[in-house]
Amino acid sequence: MSLMFSFLKKYRVAAILALLMMLIELTLELIQPYLISKIIDDGISKQYMPAVWLWGGILVGGTVIAFLAGIFSSFYASYASQGLGYDLRDALYRKVQSFSYSLFGQFATSSLITRLTNDVTILQDMLFMGLRFMLRMPLLVIGSSMMALIVNVKLGLLLVVGVPILLLFVMAIMKRAAASFERVQRRLDTVNNVMQENLTGMRLIRVFVRKQHERRRFEQHSSELMNDTVSALRLTETTMPFILFIMNASIIAVLWFGHRDILTGSASVGEVVAIINYSMRTMGALSAFSMIVASFSRARASAGRMDEVLTAEEAVHDAVVAQSTVGGQVYERAEQRNKRATRLDKTSTQSDQVAMRSDQASAQTNQVAMRPDQASAQTNQVAVRPDQASVQANQVDVQPEQASVQADQAAGQSTHVAARSNGAAAKSHVETVFRHPQPSASVGMQAAPITIQSSARYGEATGKDKHATDRAYVARSQQQTRDRVVFPGQTGHAAEVELQGVHFRYPDTERPILKDISFVARPGRMTAIMGATGSGKSSLIQLMLRLYDPNAGTICMDGQDIRLIEEHELRNHIGYVPQEIVLFTGTIRENIAWGNEHATLDEIQEAARIAQIHDTIVNLPGGYETRLGQRGVNLSGGQKQRLSIARALVRKPSLLLLDDSTSALDVRTEAKLLEELGQLSCTTVLITQKISSTIRADKVLLLQDGRLIAEGGHEQLLQASELYRRIYASQFGEEELQHVEGVH
Repeated sequence: MSLMFSFLKKYRVAAILALLMMLIELTLELIQPYLISKIIDDGISKQYMPAVWLWGGILVGGTVIAFLAGIFSSFYASYASQGLGYDLRDALYRKVQSFSYSLFGQFATSSLITRLTNDVTILQDMLFMGLRFMLRMPLLVIGSSMMALIVNVKLGLLLVVGVPILLLFVMAIMKRAAASFERVQRRLDTVNNVMQENLTGMRLIRVFVRKQHERRRFEQHSSELMNDTVSALRLTETTMPFILFIMNASIIAVLWFGHRDILTGSASVGEVVAIINYSMRTMGALSAFSMIVASFSRARASAGRMDEVLTAEEAVHDAVVAQSTVGGQVYERAEQRNKRATRLDKTSTQSDQVAMRSDQASAQTNQVAMRPDQASAQTNQVAVRPDQASVQANQVDVQPEQASVQADQAAGQSTHVAARSNGAAAKSHVETVFRHPQPSASVGMQAAPITIQSSARYGEATGKDKHATDRAYVARSQQQTRDRVVFPGQTGHAAEVELQGVHFRYPDTERPILKDISFVARPGRMTAIMGATGSGKSSLIQLMLRLYDPNAGTICMDGQDIRLIEEHELRNHIGYVPQEIVLFTGTIRENIAWGNEHATLDEIQEAARIAQIHDTIVNLPGGYETRLGQRGVNLSGGQKQRLSIARALVRKPSLLLLDDSTSALDVRTEAKLLEELGQLSCTTVLITQKISSTIRADKVLLLQDGRLIAEGGHEQLLQASELYRRIYASQFGEEELQHVEGVH
């Protein structure tokens, strides 16, 4: 219950005023039996009317004040309880929104909904009852016992002796009831989960004629909820007959012994009436304990369930910190390399003394030098990483005025090469653009052999094949260089994504999903991932999004471990289209703008054009203002996918992740979409099962049982990978495969 008190601090003034008004009301209520005894003994018995009017007037005045105090107490108690409910719901909602993907999977959706609604309402009602009645009842019992002893000690003891017995009994019932109501809340979670599944899958249930089965399933869980609820309520209701038995026995004893004392003159009629009155009030207070016990027990269970959600993030945070501590030295070295590399870049940019001649660059980095006329035409600097011996093609690293190359300088030097230390470069802030195809001079380079990862240790590739594939990949990137056309309002750059020795398994499972995955997705290029169901493709995307963290290895974006990047900052640069399309109730424009709330109508329309959904939208009666049903029920599967792709594109991402997002598209539409995506400046990672998609990719990764068994271009995989050839033959036929092999 400490959870409730921590949130109640904000409303402590209202809670204190509610308790103060309740105490005033209770005090005046406890005085009333005593005043009645005075009216009887001093007025009625002696037939002295002034005493009747005096004590009667005080009684009426006290009753009016108690009535007003009760109204104010209810007002302040309502304010505090409603405010508590609002803050609890808001805190729970914010916590759920901040959950990591692994943590979110630990709680069922139906359970989270129950905690946000039913559990909060239970705690809210309990607070109101606590401020108005829960404290009032024990105070009324204690106060009645004390006043009974003040009126007449002998008769008062007959009332007091039964109170401890009742309190011990009630406490024992409360302890057992808490566990029962916790079980009831779990049953309620199950019923809500069944209802959610039925409402979500209503079409499927009807198509498969499973209504009777689902009805029996719902009735079963609903019956279990009813039985557990009845059992819990039956337990709490056992307090009522026991309390009535003890209290009625006490009243009979007071009447019996009071009659004898009146006859002997040791007690007056007014005293007996007052003690009977106190006994009745005590019995009423204790009788309400059954309701209080039930409410408190349910609130205790609900508070524990909400506390699980609110404190869950701390455990995950600690785990992340611990994981980061393990690799802390690695991260620190990476940061130091980044700082040194940044200083090197600045120095080389200011002094222009790091330029190498083309023959030196070729000898040191195994790269193909461009002709002088090509260097003067393209003016882009090629970044050479000494430790990787690979080139990031077409990456601009200096200011525009420094990037210009004079014709006479181009004749003497074929390209400027900026040396970087350990591959860690300062971030380049250039305009992110859309690029359109344009004929360009091809770079003379023969395709290198495909990298087939087949070593015994997780299928690790040999160094020779790895470098050969990197050279072929860079060459292909150079051959596909396009002129850049600035997209209005877009800033940023195409991200480079590198995975090194990544291993991963889902929490609470022993089976590894990914094993020693290493590859590089070059900036501005399209990388396709292909593999059988369960090979780990979607898991790989989830790691890039940092929905999960790898168990081993690193994932870097632009040379920076993504675990060192704030999640908000990381995901702001990523556009993601999930395998299961989720659309929200609202207009089409609102759904696309959901990816970027500040997007203009022109940007929304441009994203829709690229996603091949613009023409469909404008033909709708409401155009972009057409309202979508729940989860986009009034759209086809392909339209949902394209709308979801437009939502990702409007973010203008540096990295675009597509998780099998073209499966519902026809061949023609898919071809147009991939052509448009190929012209974007962002880096694209595409999960697909279609050879027609991998043909247009710059690099294809082939996964099998969580291992990267092959990577390279479409043509290379056809020559070197038996699995890829089987996939090709299954989609295009053996004759087409033989024809392609014959051509090559």
